[in-house]
Amino acid sequence: MKMLFYYFIIVLVFISCNQDIKKMSKLENLQVETSIIGNYYNFTKYEDENGKQIIDYNEFYISKDTIYSYKEAAGFITPVDYIITNDSLFFGVEKKSNFGGEIGKDEGDNLIFQLDSVTKIVFHTVKDSITLEEYINNKISRKKYINFFFNRLKRSKVD
Repeated sequence: MKMLFYYFIIVLVFISCNQDIKKMSKLENLQVETSIIGNYYNFTKYEDENGKQIIDYNEFYISKDTIYSYKEAAGFITPVDYIITNDSLFFGVEKKSNFGGEIGKDEGDNLIFQLDSVTKIVFHTVKDSITLEEYINNKISRKKYINFFFNRLKRSKVD
């Protein structure tokens, strides 16, 4: 009888450990599916006070822990560290006070940051071969990256 009891305990422990392994693998798959690492752009079209149409175009490279950006008006911006908790992005690694939005992806592999119930920002995937990531990783020159940046900017003004 004692042997049966010990056998039951061992099976119970094994099943319990196996359940934890399944939970961990589901978490790892979720992180892979919601990975935001990549090269993106976003733009906003609006009219200034004189009625002139303005396009605010920006590009981003998101590494595993840092967001790099290049903006038409300002050039390169200081990189910002981020962390992801559940499906939300927060800027900075020590405090979770700088909410960056809930993260989602659409069918086109674009990132969607839902800031509140109304405000949504779409980061479109850069599909050209020359990206901010390549410049950050010293694979291309600044001049080459900026040429491709402004070509994409011109295309966004036409769209």
